Amino acid sequence: SHHQQQGIASVMLTHAATMALQEGCGKLHADVSKAALPFFQRHGFVNLRENQIARENEELINYRMNLQL
Repeated sequence: SHHQQQGIASVMLTHAATMALQEGCGKLHADVSKAALPFFQRHGFVNLRENQIARENEELINYRMNLQL
C-alpha cells in the first residue's frame, strides 16, 4: 500500500500512549499479528503470550503485547 512506511501508525500509537497517560493509564495492551510484532517491539511493547484462536478449520495465532507507560 502507498501508506506503508510513512510513520502514520507510529504517530497514532504515540498519540494513543499520550492520551492514555493523560487519563491515568499505566499500560497499553495490544493483540497483534506475527507481521505486526516487529512494529510493536520497536515501540517498546513486550510479548506477554501467544494466543491460539480456532476459527472454522484453521487456527489463528496472535500475540498479546504490553507497553508500560
